[in-house]
Amino acid sequence: MMKNQQHNQQQDYIQQQLCLLLNISIDTYRDMLYKYGIAYLMWYLPCDARQRRILEGSQVFWKWFRLQWEMHDEALLLDPDFFNYTIAERRWYWKVLHEPQALANDIKPNDIVLAELTKKTEICNP
Repeated sequence: MMKNQQHNQQQDYIQQQLCLLLNISIDTYRDMLYKYGIAYLMWYLPCDARQRRILEGSQVFWKWFRLQWEMHDEALLLDPDFFNYTIAERRWYWKVLHEPQALANDIKPNDIVLAELTKKTEICNP
């Protein structure tokens, strides 16, 4: 419980810092995360709409995707040069770092996320 609470506090801190540095609202931040998550699924599973819908509705997928997103955000906050950029440059760099096509090439869902596809298939085809 304590570890989960610390993780949530760290996640909140990262989100708040990036919102300040990018001059965006938390709603805009979360909207981007969602839109990029959906776009990631389009690039990762371009020919399988059924599997995309399964993962889009999966809490396990979104927990995994948020963790990946958070790790990229944390890398920005650890880069001292990022603080010297203008707001427009920071926004551009942030979007490039999270670009869905690049993410789909660089990171793949783990076995726990992919197991969601098997579980949902078993439910549909008993």
